Amino acid sequence: MRLFALLLLCLPTALSDDPVTAYFDDFHDVRGFYSTNTNGEYQDSFDERTRELHSYMGGGFEGGYLEVNVLEDRKRKGPDDKPGVIALSFEVVPESAGHSGFLYKGRQADPIRLKGLKVPAQKEDLERVTVSFQYKAVNLTKEHIGATVNCRFEPDIDDPYNHRIDFGELKATENWQTFSRTLKDGENREEFLRIINSDKQAAFKLVWSQQGKISNYQDGDTILIDNLKITVKQK
Repeated sequence: MRLFALLLLCLPTALSDDPVTAYFDDFHDVRGFYSTNTNGEYQDSFDERTRELHSYMGGGFEGGYLEVNVLEDRKRKGPDDKPGVIALSFEVVPESAGHSGFLYKGRQADPIRLKGLKVPAQKEDLERVTVSFQYKAVNLTKEHIGATVNCRFEPDIDDPYNHRIDFGELKATENWQTFSRTLKDGENREEFLRIINSDKQAAFKLVWSQQGKISNYQDGDTILIDNLKITVKQK
């Protein structure tokens, strides 16, 4: 009996070490919605949109037009061999363009929040928040497969870029890889902390943006994302 009582006393401490899952998405229930963005003009499909998944672009376009697409792909399989991923495509690439990219805010009516992170937070608290997902590159028309983007974690506010956590380059190949970083691993931590400490209900987004010149990409370069997860380790 004494041994059983001691185990009960120890159990809450053991459980408190487990990280809280603040957000998870395996995309298994996507319905095939896609959106095409051509030189800043959007055309959406009639399929049901289940995710807040968007593209953006800006700057001058020279030597052709820029077309980027987002797709809630219900057919392509992820690394778990189950259908359902999101696909981010540089479908048509001009000679030059200012900037472009893709952002994911979560499911419809279910924004990403850092549940389990108590505020006010300090720099060392950012080490307790881990962002992870699996990714790979595909291209159905080119022999060379691979694409590099910049990866960021941003608050969903009017000025998100200046308050981002910047993880830097993400190099996708034809093989599935796992991205897993804490918020402390990124740059611009001070500005990010200002937002989460001033707005306890802040929502967030993941951004994968054009890295360098648009001419670094090929027509059809696509990055697949699956099994996105955000955890917060408890103190």
